[in-house]
Amino acid sequence: GEMNHGPCGMPGLFNLDQVENVTDDNYTDVQTEIVSSIGNTTEMLNKQLENNTDENMTEMLNEQITELEDLSTNVSEASSAAELQEVVLTSMKTQAVGSIENEIEHIEAKVSESENTTDDINGNVTELNDKITELTTLKDDINAAESLEDLKEIMSSSQGMPGMGHGMGHGMCP
Repeated sequence: GEMNHGPCGMPGLFNLDQVENVTDDNYTDVQTEIVSSIGNTTEMLNKQLENNTDENMTEMLNEQITELEDLSTNVSEASSAAELQEVVLTSMKTQAVGSIENEIEHIEAKVSESENTTDDINGNVTELNDKITELTTLKDDINAAESLEDLKEIMSSSQGMPGMGHGMGHGMCP
């Protein structure tokens, strides 16, 4: 699948192919590029923050900005191609697992709603529970990924990826 636009809302913070094929000769270029794209995203979030009046949104934006600033620091501190890949991999795993966990919570809430109403002929709950099982497996797979290649493989084979962008981007999708 076309994975290069990354999760919506992370308008390619990372060019995955580039990171995957990074070498010790060019990692500083890739590093600079990532840091600058994180910088642009942070700026964009800060602009959203200025025009924002919703408290929940403010909290979310602040969290995202903090995460991005930490990420930028980690990327800057990488001193080899392998370290850079490690930083990107960790960040993407965290991101993916985060959105899966949100999705699971969301589904669990639906399950308890369905269980409290008698008009559900259990079909729905079963389906939702299956979805939870599936997502949990996916989460374990992602946590176990040891390389960007592993991660890409998992993400492209699981089409039911819960909008891989929930985590990062409400108003940020094109």
